[in-house]
Amino acid sequence: MKIAMNLSTSGSLYWESDVLERIMQPSNNEDRTRHLVRRVDFGHTVNMDKQDVGYIVMENLPGNPVGILGALSGNALISKVAEFGLQLLKAIYDLHYLGFVHRDIKPENVGLYHDEILVLYDLGMSRFYTNKEGKVREPRCHIGMRGTDEWASLHAELGRDQGRVDDLWGWLYVLIEWVNCASKYPLCWAPFENDPDLRHFCKSGLFPAKYVLRNCPPEFFKIQRYLRCLGRDDSPDYLYLAKLLLQAKKTADGTPVAAVSPPSVNEDDEKWSQRMSFLERLYD
Repeated sequence: MKIAMNLSTSGSLYWESDVLERIMQPSNNEDRTRHLVRRVDFGHTVNMDKQDVGYIVMENLPGNPVGILGALSGNALISKVAEFGLQLLKAIYDLHYLGFVHRDIKPENVGLYHDEILVLYDLGMSRFYTNKEGKVREPRCHIGMRGTDEWASLHAELGRDQGRVDDLWGWLYVLIEWVNCASKYPLCWAPFENDPDLRHFCKSGLFPAKYVLRNCPPEFFKIQRYLRCLGRDDSPDYLYLAKLLLQAKKTADGTPVAAVSPPSVNEDDEKWSQRMSFLERLYD
């Protein structure tokens, strides 16, 4: 349950409630709520200053992946990280499909049902990235930092307007943290919390990937390379990313795997629709 403490925070709560309502619209051609948090109730109350403020009641998510991952190691850990990573990717895909970017992907915004179904929540910082015609909105010049420094993309940290790729950078950083969750510093820039310039360098293409992706499977290096090729307005190939995670999981499980084809470019609408339909079935 979230309760606004004052009028200024109440506005953010109203927006989050609106986002949650859109996610649950019956007109959606697929249930988008399996991996996105559901709103149970929304209303108004009076705070101690007798101001009318809002509140949201959401479904209870008692678990967190770190509690499970911390007890694993080796291939079992990689397999479970890939499994949770696929579910988080589906949550992000669903949010993007509805026209929103989350802008604050991090481990603390992920919960679990029955230790197996991952759910993304805390949508108060999300924003429409498309306009009324469904086109990507023009980027604003400088909007300031949105998100959490440790898991934000480099562009987000530099105050640039975020797109879908920025959510995917946060997704990758969450996966890296899960792989190294037993470490004191799961992300290589974690010790430099008070040195943003050094953290920015670590997130840049100039810093060696082997330090950022330590202990990670080879597929994570391909994911990082692919994300570096995407711009703010580009449509990510979610299926390519999903297949890489499936490959990492099968390799960790000792199952023979086929090579993953490079990401597609310039596909027509029908072929893109077919690929996205296949992506939906990956999570059935």
